[in-house]
Amino acid sequence: MSWRYRANTTLEGLTGYTLTRRPRKEPPKPPPPPPLVLQRLPGDVVRPPVDPAHDRLLHRELTRSGKPILAEKTPSNVFIWRRISACWPDARFVFLLRHPMSIVQSWHEADPDKRPMEEAVPRTLSYMTYLEEARIHLDGLTMRYEELVAEPERELRRLCLFLGLEFEPAMLNYGAKDHGAFVKGIGDWRDKIRAGTVVEGRPLPAADEVPDELREMCRLWDY
Repeated sequence: MSWRYRANTTLEGLTGYTLTRRPRKEPPKPPPPPPLVLQRLPGDVVRPPVDPAHDRLLHRELTRSGKPILAEKTPSNVFIWRRISACWPDARFVFLLRHPMSIVQSWHEADPDKRPMEEAVPRTLSYMTYLEEARIHLDGLTMRYEELVAEPERELRRLCLFLGLEFEPAMLNYGAKDHGAFVKGIGDWRDKIRAGTVVEGRPLPAADEVPDELREMCRLWDY
């Protein structure tokens, strides 16, 4: 577990955890096929079970916080949005968009040596593609990074209304709370987050700065 957000008395936020399983020395033998009566037929809708370790971890962190609502924002969740929506049918989804080229630049700048620019477009585009897929199929609130940093109170009030929370002014001055250490490579750990308050975003890129691979996503997201 990396970093918790404690700026709101009702909402507990988590980001950047990874669950791994210890590999066995020898793979288990495959189970025999189930009897025909238990086999899935075409058209059957089956909800996959919740991963017990995952569910216990989230419940533990929520219980420790003393709050009734958990916010989970690990970026790779976009790749498993179907499983999340099936396992937690009461979950509320917030889709945070940003100019695609700004996403590319931010991903690269987080670690220029390990995240070269030539890899930035295909790597981040995969996240954007799954995010757009989830946005099409799930009900939720769409927000824009640029609007959030330009009008943080207005946008946070809109978010709180969607989540059924009371807006608290301390949410705009999150640096007044002790969130623990910022860990490199997990979430935003650089100067902006260390400022303790909302910082103005970077200027939007010019049209000729956008690679061809990102133009369709820019169109879909109205950039």
